[in-house]
Amino acid sequence: MDQWNESCLICGERFYSKDEMNSHVQSRHYEDSSPKISCPFCPYEAASAAVIDEHLHSEHIAELKTPKKEYPSNEATKLCDQRKSPTLSCPLCGINELNSPESLKRHVNEHFLDDEYEECNAKNIPDELVAIRLQQQEEFKKYKQTTQVAENLCFQDLQNKYGMASNSHASTYSSEVLQHLRKDVGRSISPFDYYSKQIDIMEKLERGIDDGLSMDCSVFHYIVAHLQSTIRGNQTAFLCVPVNFIGRGGGDAGWGCGYRNIQMLVSSLNQHPQFTDIAKDSFKGSIPSIRKIQESIERAWYSGHDVQGCSQLGSKLVNTKKWIGATEAFTYFANLKFHCRIVDFEKSASQPRHDRLLQWLMEYFEVCDGADNVTMTNKLPLYFQHDGHSRTIFGIVTSKVAASVKVTRLIVFDPGISSYAIWKKKNKQSPSSARDEKTLCIERFFKPISDLSKRQYQVVGIVGVASDSRMIQQKDVDSVCEKVH
Repeated sequence: MDQWNESCLICGERFYSKDEMNSHVQSRHYEDSSPKISCPFCPYEAASAAVIDEHLHSEHIAELKTPKKEYPSNEATKLCDQRKSPTLSCPLCGINELNSPESLKRHVNEHFLDDEYEECNAKNIPDELVAIRLQQQEEFKKYKQTTQVAENLCFQDLQNKYGMASNSHASTYSSEVLQHLRKDVGRSISPFDYYSKQIDIMEKLERGIDDGLSMDCSVFHYIVAHLQSTIRGNQTAFLCVPVNFIGRGGGDAGWGCGYRNIQMLVSSLNQHPQFTDIAKDSFKGSIPSIRKIQESIERAWYSGHDVQGCSQLGSKLVNTKKWIGATEAFTYFANLKFHCRIVDFEKSASQPRHDRLLQWLMEYFEVCDGADNVTMTNKLPLYFQHDGHSRTIFGIVTSKVAASVKVTRLIVFDPGISSYAIWKKKNKQSPSSARDEKTLCIERFFKPISDLSKRQYQVVGIVGVASDSRMIQQKDVDSVCEKVH
C-alpha cells in the first residue's frame, strides 16, 4: 500500500507525491489566496505559493518532515523565537528559563536538597556553596545534640539539688532521724537513751509534732540581753515578738531549711496575743513536724492554692526531700487563714545594694527616730528567701548618719546551723554546760548588709487574719506578689 509522502502546507491535505501536492496548491489555493501568502512558521509573506514553497524548503526543512497545522501569525512568531533561543521546562516547578540540559539537571537536583536550603538553592547557588551549607547544617545538628545532652545533665543536677530526682525520696525524714540517732549510740547517748528517744520521736511524728531535737527556746532572749548591753550611741535595734531557734536536724540536712523557717514562724505565732485563737486552732500550741507541714501544703494545693507551684513540684511533697521556697511558705500560712504578704525584691545592675529591701524592712519594723536602743515590736518574724537557701529575719540594727537612719545589720536565724553549733565549746564541755555559761556564738546571728549579694530576694510576712475575699485572692500567689525593683 502506498504511503503519503507530501502534505499541503496551506490546508494540510496529504498526497502520495510531490507533483500531486503542487497541482493541488496551484489549482485550489493559488487563485483563492490573498495577494500575500504567509509562511506558517514565521512572519514571512510572499505573493505566490511557489515563492512560499521555496522559502519553506530553504528555511523550514525540519518542520516539513511531519505534517504541521496552520499557525496564526503570532504563534508562528513565538515558534521562531523559540528556534532562535531554545529553552527547557522543569517538570517539577514549571520554570521554563533553562537553556541547556545541564542546567535542567542541576535545577531538578536542587529540588531534592534539604528544605532548609530550598529557597537558596532555587536561586541556582553553585554546587560548592551548597556543599558548604550542607556541612554547616550537619555541624549544627551535632551542636544541637551536644547541647541537648548538656541540658539534660544540667536538669538532672537541678533535680538532685532540689530533691526532685526519682531516687531522692527513697528514705523518709523519720527514717533518717532514727539513722542519725543510731550513730550517737555509744558516743553521746546510751542504748537505753536511744530506745527511749526512739519511742518519743516516733510518737511525736505520728501525732504530727516536731521532735524538738533541733529547737532551742533560749537563744532569742540571749540575743536581746546582748543587744541591751552593747547597743549604744546612734545605734538602735528593732526586734519582733519572741521566736524559738530551730536549726538543722538529723533527718533534713541539706534540704529542710524551708520547713524549719516555717516552724520558727509558727513558734512566734503561738506566743503572739493577736493570733491566739487562730494559732490554737491551727497548731494546738505545738510545732508541726516536717511531714505535717508537707501534708498541709498538699491540702492547700488540692483546694486550689498555687497551681503553678503544685505543678513544678510534681503535686507531691509528703515523704520526699523536695526543697520548698517562699511560695510554699506563703501557701502554707495562707491556707490556714492568715493574711500574708509576699514581696519580691530584684536588684538592677546599676544598684550597688538592695536599698529597696532595706527601706521595706525599716517600714515593716516601724523604725522611728528617737526610739530606745532596743525596741521590742509586735511584729512577727519574716521568711527570707534567696537562691538556694532561706532564713528567718527577726530584727534589724539601724544607725543614724547625719539626718537619715539606715539599716546596718540584719538579725537572723539560720536553719542550716544545728542547735549545738550555735554554742561555743570550752575545754570540750557539753552543750548544756556551755549554755549555762552563756557562751552563745553571737556573731552567727548578725549579718551585715554587705552580705546581701544575691540579685533577688523574697520575703514572706504574716500581717493579720485573712478575710474571705483575701482568702480567695491568696490562692493565686502571682496575683498578690508585690514586685519591688
